[in-house]
Amino acid sequence: MSTNFRIATLNNKSVAFYPLLGQFLANRKVINALDGYPPYDDDNREWFVALDEGNKVVGFSAVADMKSYVLLASNYVLPDYRHNGIFTHITHLEIEKYRHKQIRVVANQHSSKLYLAIGFIPYKPATKNYHYLYLQGLKKEEAE
Repeated sequence: MSTNFRIATLNNKSVAFYPLLGQFLANRKVINALDGYPPYDDDNREWFVALDEGNKVVGFSAVADMKSYVLLASNYVLPDYRHNGIFTHITHLEIEKYRHKQIRVVANQHSSKLYLAIGFIPYKPATKNYHYLYLQGLKKEEAE
């Protein structure tokens, strides 16, 4: 297994969307890994898809535009490709693209550690299973 990968950005209108991601949308293993929440192909989502050298999907994440903030959702890396920096790389690309908006995520116990290490902070108290985290967007003049 190679650790070389590239990131493609897609939405559900992209020609490559369903051929690449369709296999994950109703996959029970993926849904279980996402704590029972299936990845949705909503019109307001942009997908960051990690592809290996053979164009096999090895991970993905969706960003839902909620107008006043964006929500990171459906973050998944195939088990054989975990611990290779794919999740972190995708998250950094999402942060860079949406740096002018507040970025929120509802993270499970495991992934919350990764988000906290990147700089996300709580926006409401955690529950037994989930952490509610955000990263404040930059003001336009701060980013320039």
